[in-house]
Amino acid sequence: MTAIAKSHKEQNAIPLTFLAFLYGLSCFIVVEGGIDTVKEQWLDHRYIFGGLVLPIAGSLVSIFLVGQINPIGKARLIFWRWNNPLPGGEAFSKWGRIDPRVDETQVCLKHGPLPIGRAEQNHLWYRMYRTVAEETSVADANRHYLLCRDATVVSFILGFICSAIVIVASGCLILKPVYVLSCVVVFVMANWAARLGGYRLVIQVLILNPDVEQSEKSKIIVP
Repeated sequence: MTAIAKSHKEQNAIPLTFLAFLYGLSCFIVVEGGIDTVKEQWLDHRYIFGGLVLPIAGSLVSIFLVGQINPIGKARLIFWRWNNPLPGGEAFSKWGRIDPRVDETQVCLKHGPLPIGRAEQNHLWYRMYRTVAEETSVADANRHYLLCRDATVVSFILGFICSAIVIVASGCLILKPVYVLSCVVVFVMANWAARLGGYRLVIQVLILNPDVEQSEKSKIIVP
């Protein structure tokens, strides 16, 4: 894990905490019967506790759980692939070929013959990434990918937990399916954004096409 990636995670902590807070707050409102019910009795100590303490606790729990999942596990959730799920696994066989900004001939001249296997492609791509990680375009793409990646994990974990709570505890038959569907939509949107963010990160590195030292002993390390 690079120092830059750690810095990006620290910057992304606030929006992720806010997202988790919204999940907890929305779950509480739906369980209580809707926003109108909460407005009418918001001074009640139970509503003050539920409306503030529970969402905050949910935020802390979600951030803790996100930190326990390694990058490979997060990539599996995002790209729906168990083996070699990282986006760098298709850097040369797919993404470098479909983006006109990537000079495939120059890439082959510097690094060819290019690897075919997903693991080998990710090895080479990450070595390229390390040499240009501080470039503005790459750093921005990396931060965006990390934010969308962790937002996907948060929306998956809390979407499942909050939906289960609403289904069991809410007495409003209309709000139940609406809330569950909303959680699914948020997850799908975050997942799609994370996929695009991962592909954008891969392509930004290929556009710069840095010189790297070839090494068969390189390990898979993700940003």
